[in-house]
Amino acid sequence: RGEVSLVGEDDPEVRETVNASVQSLGYEVLLAESGLDALAILESDLPVDLLLTDIVLGREMDGIELAERARSRRETLKVLFMSGYAEGAVAGGGAIKKGENLLAKPFRRAALARKLREIFEAGRDDARTEVA
Repeated sequence: RGEVSLVGEDDPEVRETVNASVQSLGYEVLLAESGLDALAILESDLPVDLLLTDIVLGREMDGIELAERARSRRETLKVLFMSGYAEGAVAGGGAIKKGENLLAKPFRRAALARKLREIFEAGRDDARTEVA
């Protein structure tokens, strides 16, 4: 499909599972095991269309801080948060802003596919609106 997803996940098994799922959907994947690794990729010339990050990411920064810092480098970057905590607890607890994309772990490949397509299609609709 041409879109590139950067997966930020500190758990190696989960990172590899998410990697396999995203690749099986036809997306290119870049992997980061920490927020600092993800930022290094975002500071490079590598294309990245979406940051798919766990909210609980590691010691140096969580996924929310990573997303904020990533967006300061790439303003149009799309973000999809993952969390093993109940969706209501994460969203209702103020962990993420209202309207952010969230996928509760564990998730099925079909749920991931729907969410990614929804995010990328919304981006295309926004681009069409700007051109019109």
